[in-house]
Amino acid sequence: MTDASPSPLLSKHFYRRSLRVRVILSQLPLPISMLLVVIVAVAFRPTTMDNPLFQAGLWMQAALLLACALVPWHRLPFPSFLAIPYLDFVAVGLSRAGSADLLANVGLLALFPVFWLAASGLARRTAIVTSFLGTLLMVWIPLIVTGQTTMQAFSQPLLLPLMMLAIAVSVSVLTNSMDAQRRSIEAMDAELRESLEASRKRERLLHAIVETVSVGLVAVDADGHDVLQNRKQRKFHRLAAPAGNPDPAEAELLIYAADHSTLLDAGERPVRRAIQGEAFSDNLIWIGTGTEARALSSTARPITDPAGNFAGSVVAFYDVTELVTALAAKDDFVSNISHEFRTPLTSILGYIGLALDDSATLPADITKYLKVAERNADRLLTLVSDLLSIAAHTAEIRPRVTDLAELIELSLDSAAPAAAENGVTLVNESQTPLRAHADISRMGQVLDNLLSNAVKYS
Repeated sequence: MTDASPSPLLSKHFYRRSLRVRVILSQLPLPISMLLVVIVAVAFRPTTMDNPLFQAGLWMQAALLLACALVPWHRLPFPSFLAIPYLDFVAVGLSRAGSADLLANVGLLALFPVFWLAASGLARRTAIVTSFLGTLLMVWIPLIVTGQTTMQAFSQPLLLPLMMLAIAVSVSVLTNSMDAQRRSIEAMDAELRESLEASRKRERLLHAIVETVSVGLVAVDADGHDVLQNRKQRKFHRLAAPAGNPDPAEAELLIYAADHSTLLDAGERPVRRAIQGEAFSDNLIWIGTGTEARALSSTARPITDPAGNFAGSVVAFYDVTELVTALAAKDDFVSNISHEFRTPLTSILGYIGLALDDSATLPADITKYLKVAERNADRLLTLVSDLLSIAAHTAEIRPRVTDLAELIELSLDSAAPAAAENGVTLVNESQTPLRAHADISRMGQVLDNLLSNAVKYS
């Protein structure tokens, strides 16, 4: 009747019932047994039914069963229902007294209230003592009423109270042990429920984060099956789907290389590479066609189990369409402006060259100025060519044997006007020749930058 459960089956079914139903079910075995006793009495000992004590016991059993059904036990103090098994001793005692001559074993029905009290888990010591005393009074009172007060008369029926005492102790110990097991299981169940709820909270948080980020995420297991795919990735999947095929396989997706024209083979696609255990970063691909095409930067990292074996991979797809478009626009701008610079610079170099062809008729200082202008115009043309190379991603260094002393002299001549304006004196202490294996244009840029900074900030 308490939370102590005799078996997992009762714990699952009996203790889920209302208190009234549990009281009825706990009392029901005794009336059923009494009904069997009545059937036996009618069949084999009909005179027993005429005994007023036996009849009183039957009526009391009926009244107790009716009380189990009608009394609102849930409104009364919780242990109040234990009055029923205590009264059962009286009913069984009356039935035994009324049938002692013909049905001596009716007293064994006291086992039901004994079991109920001992298994209730409430006041175990009281239940054990009551089980013994109740049965003892049940067998002694008839002796006292009939005047059989000898020691021999009192000792003969002691076996039944002692047997009930042993049963009460056994059931109480068993119930106590089961109570301890139940409490342990309930504690473990509470911990598991807390862990499960915490796990569910983390799962919901992770799901919210994964669905919120603007990065396409897909997780695959070692066999290549999708474990997780967020909202952004599902959108990318739809964009890469061929027309008329809303749910294509990975090999059917329209995935192109960085040139936006070469369709990637199945083995070269990011997810397939990730399934093979490959790790990579910033792998540029294109998905889809037409105006809906998107540039994606893909990154993959493998997942390993505790033993270090490959267990899957996570692939992230970043939408870099705007960045790629901006870089392409920048390259186009640099290319166009560089072409625009080349024409006037070529013209300037041409006219300076014509003027230097008549250097014999020009003053020496004018010739020197023209050479400096020619060198800087040539360097500017080289810079324009470098910009075109960078836009085409073909920039390179062309080293050759050169005289750095000559480069230093030319750089000093270029910086002389600015130095004179700032009151800075430039002194050339380099030794001639000063051979080096270098790119003349690049080294000239380095020297000019150094001298320009020196003049500006000295």
